[in-house]
Amino acid sequence: MYKEGDIAQALLRLGLTHMEQRRDELPGWCPMHLERTGKEDFNPSWSINVETGVHHCISCGYKGTLLTLVAEV
Repeated sequence: MYKEGDIAQALLRLGLTHMEQRRDELPGWCPMHLERTGKEDFNPSWSINVETGVHHCISCGYKGTLLTLVAEV
């Protein structure tokens, strides 16, 4: 489990913008959407759980953990 603010800080360091936290999720634009689909993500369809670091894009299917996100971005 991550401490409060760890995930948001990690996203900022990776240069990823996110929207206001909703419950235990930070929604945002999928960081791998363009690479996976050839199109930009204009409708925030990606989110990362602030407690577990698990993330998922409901549009392109990109998913993983905070560690895989760091490695891939």
